[in-house]
Amino acid sequence: MVELAVITNTQGSTTSLSKGYTSITSSDMATKKRVYAAVTAAESLKDHLGVKITVVDVLAQVIEEVKPDGTVEEYTRITLLAADGKAYSASSTGVLNSLETAFKIFGEPSQWGEGLTFVAREVQSPNNKSWRFVTLDIAE
Repeated sequence: MVELAVITNTQGSTTSLSKGYTSITSSDMATKKRVYAAVTAAESLKDHLGVKITVVDVLAQVIEEVKPDGTVEEYTRITLLAADGKAYSASSTGVLNSLETAFKIFGEPSQWGEGLTFVAREVQSPNNKSWRFVTLDIAE
């Protein structure tokens, strides 16, 4: 099951992206097609480490995955819509946490003007040396 929900936020308050989110508020057909294209054709953010990406919109989807033993695991897929029209996705909790922090400091994408520029990087977990995750830094 895929959930996509709208959550409103003001700068400085908390937005939980892990429950589903979209910064796109228009409901016209062209916008719906843009959202669909972003979700289905996004490039992996991990393939663009070190690249500056100016983000203008953010989508977060709650994804449920049924494991072979029948248990259901939920995770959040983040899709970043860039100013150049490209879309990038990641399921990393590092990206999720980075965006929630950015929302607290800079507000939501509608408050970012021309967008907010991030650079993705891979980080090794301090608790498990074999586990790496992607996070976002604000570009200089």
